[in-house]
Amino acid sequence: MDFDKFTQAIDKKKVEEVTNNSGKSYIYYLALEKLEVDKIDFTAFSLSDTTHVYSRIEESLTYEDEDGALFVDPNHQFGEIINLIHKIDALEEAPRERVPSSFRFI
Repeated sequence: MDFDKFTQAIDKKKVEEVTNNSGKSYIYYLALEKLEVDKIDFTAFSLSDTTHVYSRIEESLTYEDEDGALFVDPNHQFGEIINLIHKIDALEEAPRERVPSSFRFI
């Protein structure tokens, strides 16, 4: 293995600055979990994080019915997160059956 070539390839693709998206991630978490106000850590995000996430969520909305229920575009990244959460919840609620092994020692 040529370690010099490997090192050069890593150096070409390295990123000098990593953006911090933890504030935006926290706001998405708040939107999905619907935490009570007294449990929110307001120091974990900024106003610009809130504005960015608000606009991204607003872009994902496709319809609002007369009861106020919102419909999210399933192809939008926020819709994909919601769909993934629903799938994980369904997997956690699925009955767990242990299939007997044909081998005695497993």
